[in-house]
Amino acid sequence: MNIIEIWNTLWNKRKILIINFVILAILSITISLILPVWYKSTVVVLPPKSESSLPGIGVLGDLALGGILTPGNENQNRFLAILNSRRLLTDVIQKYDLMTVYDKELMVETIKALKGNMDVEIGEELQINISVLDKDPERVADMANYIVKRMDDINIELSTKRARENRIFMEERLFFMLDSLSTLENNLKKFMEENGIISFEDQIAVGVSTAGEIKLMLMQQESELNVASKMMDQDNPRVVQLKMELQELKKHYDQFFSEKGMEKLIPNLSNAPELGIELEKYKRQIEYFTKVLTYLGPQVEQYRAEELKEIPSIEILDHAVVPEKKSKPKRSIIVIVSTFLGTALAAFYLLASEKIKRMNTLKS
Repeated sequence: MNIIEIWNTLWNKRKILIINFVILAILSITISLILPVWYKSTVVVLPPKSESSLPGIGVLGDLALGGILTPGNENQNRFLAILNSRRLLTDVIQKYDLMTVYDKELMVETIKALKGNMDVEIGEELQINISVLDKDPERVADMANYIVKRMDDINIELSTKRARENRIFMEERLFFMLDSLSTLENNLKKFMEENGIISFEDQIAVGVSTAGEIKLMLMQQESELNVASKMMDQDNPRVVQLKMELQELKKHYDQFFSEKGMEKLIPNLSNAPELGIELEKYKRQIEYFTKVLTYLGPQVEQYRAEELKEIPSIEILDHAVVPEKKSKPKRSIIVIVSTFLGTALAAFYLLASEKIKRMNTLKS
């Protein structure tokens, strides 16, 4: 069929099409008026900026721990998870008796219906838009605001719980490090007392200098005794005196390399390298524990503050308000689309019937 034939067919059937059009219009208007009216209310919230809860991370930079302790920004995913949680949805259902409102017998069916009436979107500025649909305009606004409140309450509860667990863990580590540091300091004190160490570097410097002076005196005394022995008899008082003085100098010199060593005022020089290495080990361990403590102390206080705080964790940019207009059904769209679509289908049916009739006539 060409365009002219189509037009002539439709023109001849115009009464049927007009009647069909009127009937469809009346039916679509009636149905659109029967459909329940739904209202939408929206809350716009801004998640807080991601802040590190690790104030001592700079301190641990020297300990090569900073890179693994840096937290990521997870606020949006966290809030979206809370919004979809059974816990929040159940609270909303129970508060507004939605099982009765939605005419559902099971909680799981009511949760599914509530999820279908909720819409969560991330805006261009990363704000979270939470929209709720309901047949009661007063209830839908109150429900949207309550959902945000419960989301905030649950987030604070989870955050404080995590802060409490972190605080307990950090306190245990803090007390362990304090005990370890105290034990290490006591061991260092005992080590220094046993080895006569007050200021190791200064004592060794004084000991080496004094030992050097005594060694020089020994060499001079030995030279003088050697000359005197050649010139005098061994029983000569001068030779005897020089021998006694030389023996006394050797005794003083040997004390620097003995266990007692100058009544412990100067460490044993023969063990000086080992003592120095051991002392450096103690110093490095104490320095390590001290750095860890300077990190753990602020951490514990930070988690204590987070555990006690109850301030809102989100910022509400726009509260939900009672909607002034319905959200659905879109009656005009329903009437227009259903009427014209029905009319088009009717026209197609008439054209198809006319073509079949002509084909049957030609065959006859």
